[in-house]
Amino acid sequence: MSPAGGAAAGVSLPLRADLSGRLLRRYKRFFADVELDDGRKLTVHCPNPGSMLGCAVPGSAVRCSTSDNPKRKLPHTLEMIRVGRTWVGLHTGLANHFAARVIAAGVVPELAGYPEHAREVKAGEGSRLDFRLSGGRRKPAWVE
Repeated sequence: MSPAGGAAAGVSLPLRADLSGRLLRRYKRFFADVELDDGRKLTVHCPNPGSMLGCAVPGSAVRCSTSDNPKRKLPHTLEMIRVGRTWVGLHTGLANHFAARVIAAGVVPELAGYPEHAREVKAGEGSRLDFRLSGGRRKPAWVE
């Protein structure tokens, strides 16, 4: 994923990551303090409630987006963090959207060639899987 919006073998996911800077700290699961390249310090929303082990390293380069929604408590969202030479997307709400685009583009050979892609498909009692790929001459594939 590139800071300009993400790419996996030519598949892009536009992000409004208009601010760049460095991570100062991440705390209380949904908050992070960042210092922007222009020197401003902001508290931003962190959309990833997980531990982010290995990702939330102070000093790491970050990209944040800005929301126009005046009702938001925090107008900025931490979208990506650089781990080594790789940009890691942090917005868990975008993961399946990006995966759907990768599948549709045929980037993963094992998942290519299915004409039908269903999302959030019921799989048993009280359970759902992210994708069900079907059609053509292949057996259906379930992707989580």
